[in-house]
Amino acid sequence: MLLYIYKVQHRIFRNKANILARCLKRDYIQDQIESNQGKPDKLWKALKEIIPSKNRTSEIMNDDPKLTNMDIANLFNSTFCNMGPTLASNIPPPSENYIRPPVKAGPAPFTIPLLTVQAVQKSINALPKHKATGLDGINARLLKCANVAIPEVLTELFNKSIRCSSIPDSWKCAVISPIFKDGDKTSPSNYRPISVLPIPMKIVERHVHDALYSYMGSHDLLCREQSGFRKHHSTVTATLDVLDDIYWAMDGGSGSGLVFLDLRKAFDTVDHGILLGKLSEMNFDAKSLGWFTNYLNNRYQCTKVNNTVSQKEMILCGVPQGSILGPLLFIIYMNNLKLVLNFCNVALYADDTVIWAKGRNIFEIQDKLQQDLLNVTDWLCDNKLSINATKCKSMLISSPHHTLRNQELFVRINDSILECVSSYKYLGVYLDSTLTFNQHIESLTKKVSKRLGVIAVARKYMSSKQCNILYKSLVLPIIDFGDLIYMDTSRANLDALQTLQNRACRIILRVPSDTPTLIMHENLKLMYLEKRRKFHLQIFTYKAAHSLLPGYISDKINVKHYDTDIQIRAALSGQLEVPRCRLVKTESAFSVKCPLNYNMLPQHLRESATVNSFRSGYFRLYGYL
Repeated sequence: MLLYIYKVQHRIFRNKANILARCLKRDYIQDQIESNQGKPDKLWKALKEIIPSKNRTSEIMNDDPKLTNMDIANLFNSTFCNMGPTLASNIPPPSENYIRPPVKAGPAPFTIPLLTVQAVQKSINALPKHKATGLDGINARLLKCANVAIPEVLTELFNKSIRCSSIPDSWKCAVISPIFKDGDKTSPSNYRPISVLPIPMKIVERHVHDALYSYMGSHDLLCREQSGFRKHHSTVTATLDVLDDIYWAMDGGSGSGLVFLDLRKAFDTVDHGILLGKLSEMNFDAKSLGWFTNYLNNRYQCTKVNNTVSQKEMILCGVPQGSILGPLLFIIYMNNLKLVLNFCNVALYADDTVIWAKGRNIFEIQDKLQQDLLNVTDWLCDNKLSINATKCKSMLISSPHHTLRNQELFVRINDSILECVSSYKYLGVYLDSTLTFNQHIESLTKKVSKRLGVIAVARKYMSSKQCNILYKSLVLPIIDFGDLIYMDTSRANLDALQTLQNRACRIILRVPSDTPTLIMHENLKLMYLEKRRKFHLQIFTYKAAHSLLPGYISDKINVKHYDTDIQIRAALSGQLEVPRCRLVKTESAFSVKCPLNYNMLPQHLRESATVNSFRSGYFRLYGYL
């Protein structure tokens, strides 16, 4: 009898303890979500604490018990350091007929300006508190605490580096964090090396980067087709520009043949000598060129694996990934690639490159692509960049009833015939041969469904408000990405996405399946996806009309011009020119659908002075639902 009483009391106290633990866990998770709104990485970290994961370890796998962590770290570091020279040694010289394209030079020499004390203070204040610390051990929190005492000393140190074209060796030594991509986890080649440099070096790099970017922008030196690491540019603007040209080719009765190029370890194989030669041709003065020479030479790195740091090794080529100057130097390196193309168009996003040609028959398209691929191959050989022909793909895009519909492209790089695919994931969006975006929507719905499953599991720890924040932070951005690209897909595809949002509303609010969607959206202050896409389109068009987007976008959005004085009032109202097209499909081109929808807005809204005033005016006029 006594034993039975003890068991009952144990069960009571155990249940109370479990209830208390769940309440404390719920309060903790809610606090984490409240304090990390708009920070998806922190939100995922909080979710991982309550949702079991199949593989949560960040350690690098080791299938050889004889290898220590130091052996693995040294192996990774050696692989990363020797990757570039090894690839470069196997690259043949360009053909005899190859003519090296010129490098566009600025009218005035580029000079690195000196820093001011105020600029250094501002840079230190802008540092995130938890920014990764380099090998020097100086963290951002320390610099921010000492920002009153040390800016003058740091300013003198930074300016001396610029005047003397010299950088302290300790600032050029990076610690590498291997980031797994895909494939075998025991193979170092399947990891991306991300550099963590000393924070003082990052302050100098930011100053030099801003000065160089401003110089190149003011003199129009950067390739217009390059969208990587540039203000107002994005993967979406790059993709829209490619598709706009393809839609208009369809309208003219032509098809388009595309070749997606895959460069092998492009950032790690940049040749320092070639890069410095291009900087010299761009009209860098002697001191600035000397500073960049010192920046690239005598660089060392060590790799941190499983909390073990390898020995240091010298870097012979490549620009450091994770640095501030590295991406800008890389797009400078790629800047004159487009000059070797005679028949094709090109779009670049850092090293993601696509070239395409238009024609009425398969032979015309193949001939244009093949001739320019020979030129591209020569350019890559001349610049010591390696192309992975087995991962390069070709695709033929045409209207559904065109004679090209069921044909395949046959183009080759070196001795390899490229695989002709019916769909390809380009900059995060699946493109298909008739631009239906069916595969993209299928992939998108699977991804959204998985995340909704995560929210459903986490729902018992959170209030409706918390779940709504979670949905808007972790799920809605996935749906929003590229919605201007796929917004003209079939009604069934768009309905499938809206169904997922309706499901999310029911999970968040814990309401029956027959609850009207309008009530749910009102309670959560969520826009229907169709209205959300239209809103994004209007914001995009406003930015394009006011030159807040890349030139290749803004130049295709033009204000109407009239010949008579009678119609001048309409011109002053800010209406945009709508190009005439032959096919309904062409109305999916942004150069058509943007002005077509924008002109339906009232005049006072089109005349908004800023993006924010346009946004707030739009919501006042149309509301959220």
